[in-house]
Amino acid sequence: MSSMKSQDFKIPRLPIRLGVLAWMALSCAILSPRVAAHDAHETDDRATITAIIKKTWETPASLITVDPVVVSEDYAIADWVQGARGGRALLKKAAAGWTVTLCSGDAIRSEQALKEAGLPDAVSRALAASLAAAEAKLDPAYLAKLSTFEGTISVEDGANHTPHHKQH
Repeated sequence: MSSMKSQDFKIPRLPIRLGVLAWMALSCAILSPRVAAHDAHETDDRATITAIIKKTWETPASLITVDPVVVSEDYAIADWVQGARGGRALLKKAAAGWTVTLCSGDAIRSEQALKEAGLPDAVSRALAASLAAAEAKLDPAYLAKLSTFEGTISVEDGANHTPHHKQH
């Protein structure tokens, strides 16, 4: 019996490479609709949140810009500017939809502040990180307006409070 050297036996690489490529393509095809659906859902949430803030506090004489809006699970933070002032709104999603739970300035930007507002740890961490990343891209003049909201106002059951343009 002749002995076979290890180099005499070669595994054809092309079929293996084709198999790996097919697996990768199939994985992407399976995951892509989920990612796209998640992105579309977040886009819908952002549009809904923007509409709620505008409907609640915008007037023809005092328009509101809402940007950015960051979402994590059933919570969101929306930055807004109305005239020379601005701030941040914390929202919660319930069965009836999104409602504003509080308005604040810089005080609501940190993970700790979000935890103190009653958000779960993971959501607080995600929102604070997302907000920091989104705000890092903002124009400094716009960002400065977000700091003009003084204090923190709790909005009971999503009820209206003093219009932003009439604050202070």
